[in-house]
Amino acid sequence: MKPRPTSNPRQAHSPAERTRRKGKYGPLKAYLESASNSVSMAFGEVERVLGAPLPASARDYRPWWANHEGANKSPQSRAWQDAGFRVASVRLGHAGSVRFERVGEQGPRHKASHDPDRAMRVQACTHGGRARRFVWLLDDDTLDIESESGMSHSYTVREVLTILQMLHAHFRDNWFPLANNVEKLYHGTERYGLGGAIHQQRPGDTLHAQGASYLGVVLEQAGIFEWNGKAREIQWRIRRMPENETSLLSSLTSVPHSDESGQQRV
Repeated sequence: MKPRPTSNPRQAHSPAERTRRKGKYGPLKAYLESASNSVSMAFGEVERVLGAPLPASARDYRPWWANHEGANKSPQSRAWQDAGFRVASVRLGHAGSVRFERVGEQGPRHKASHDPDRAMRVQACTHGGRARRFVWLLDDDTLDIESESGMSHSYTVREVLTILQMLHAHFRDNWFPLANNVEKLYHGTERYGLGGAIHQQRPGDTLHAQGASYLGVVLEQAGIFEWNGKAREIQWRIRRMPENETSLLSSLTSVPHSDESGQQRV
């Protein structure tokens, strides 16, 4: 009787076998583990890292890129979260892209605890029945927002001023809606409002526009927006229009903030 052939150790460590052992999204996890704190990738780049095409739902549905929590994590979400990242924004479509941002020890909160300037952050809460707590801070010319679940949104001062100018040109001193429904923005059926003005800055990036619920509160705290006081059908109107970026920056920096000890400063 001929002896049974033994397995080839080289075959056990082939690229195909390594991918099978790590799962389809294992290569993405490995790629992110050696990346910087912020990684922007076209969907085609993600596919090259994976060595396989993304499913059609990745290009059509924002929930595919959701940062799932607990036992309900999808395989792809587990890959980037195990690497220490979260999805910060997504541009859907055939030529779409995704931006990952590192969280945890090297994320925004860690930097805030070591950098006195970033430690000065403002605590706030969104309006509505499902109010969400968040913190925001200014990093040079960028407004960084981080929700209690770890989702982050970033807007440059120039971008915020452009959004305000668009809203002022369209509504003047009249009320305008939050209008940041993801599905309606994606299909182009959402009414014009704060979410739509943000969406025009990055067409297709519905997550960026969904940050309107946070940005509206920030501008309200800065004395620029006035809220209609409703938990449903949230609306704002421009109370004071900044003349330029310097004026806008001054309004944002004048909001009382908290340091690491929790004490408020101005």
